[in-house]
Amino acid sequence: IRFQWKSKLRLDNMQTELLVTGGILSVVLSAVFAAVFNPLPPKAGVVGIDLGTTYSVISLFHNGSVEVVADDLGKVLTPSIVAFTPKGVLVGYPAKEYGVMHPEAVVFDAKRLIGHRFDEDTVQHDKELVPFEVVDVNGSAYIKVDVMGKPLTMSPQSVGAHVLRKLKQQVEKHIRRPVQKAVLAVPADFTEEQRNATRDAGIEAGLDVLRIISEPTAAALAYGLQRRAAANIVVYDFGGGTLDVSLLNLDGGVFEVIAACGDEHLGGEDFNQALLESLLGAFRAETGLDASRDPFAVDRLRRQVELAKIALSDADDARVAV
Repeated sequence: IRFQWKSKLRLDNMQTELLVTGGILSVVLSAVFAAVFNPLPPKAGVVGIDLGTTYSVISLFHNGSVEVVADDLGKVLTPSIVAFTPKGVLVGYPAKEYGVMHPEAVVFDAKRLIGHRFDEDTVQHDKELVPFEVVDVNGSAYIKVDVMGKPLTMSPQSVGAHVLRKLKQQVEKHIRRPVQKAVLAVPADFTEEQRNATRDAGIEAGLDVLRIISEPTAAALAYGLQRRAAANIVVYDFGGGTLDVSLLNLDGGVFEVIAACGDEHLGGEDFNQALLESLLGAFRAETGLDASRDPFAVDRLRRQVELAKIALSDADDARVAV
């Protein structure tokens, strides 16, 4: 099946790079904030973390500068995916690979459930799109997976804690010192409940969360750290699971947030889902078979759809073959 996408607007390489690095800016500024609010001596680890819907990233304020810390594979972006196996928990790329054979034991997009009540419309919508179960635990949305026939139930923040713990260990291995303090970046439209749940995830991961800061605000602040001229700045943060837009005023090195809004159900994952459903519908119309009932087929198709989406950022068409 062939997808074709055309655009009247073409971004040059420099513009594209600026858009891509916007997400890194938020975590860089988070690390700066972590250093500012850190009451510990310089030897203590101070980090900024962007716990994303699809990918997460961590940076370290170290020796007067900010460093985005890569994992053992040299990658600075860690998939926000957690796999539960009989031998333990996998996070990131290993979890993604484990999901090829065990999609029922893998959790992704947990950020879309964090801090939400089970009966909310968004939860009822999202629970139909994932291979794991979303269940009601005292009114809150929890996640239930199948680990080789054994059910395991956990909160979305516990899933996030596994990702944060992995990132924490990543930095500790890099600097050979413990990491204790952190600033976490969250979407602009996160509610107080979602921010508190994100803080709980950090605490569960063994972090002292100094502050929760909005992602687009962090990016704008990082952009303007060395600027003194008065200006209005609009930050357009299109992530894997959310769209955030913030308008800030910079004057004399002081920022004021004028307005902020967002949509926590408009991101790269929503493009993936739209393409996935379109392909499943085309396959159903052509063969009369409903592949959506096969979690293995859906998982394989989801992976190919993401690759096609990425290709369509540069090309007019892409092929999907499973």
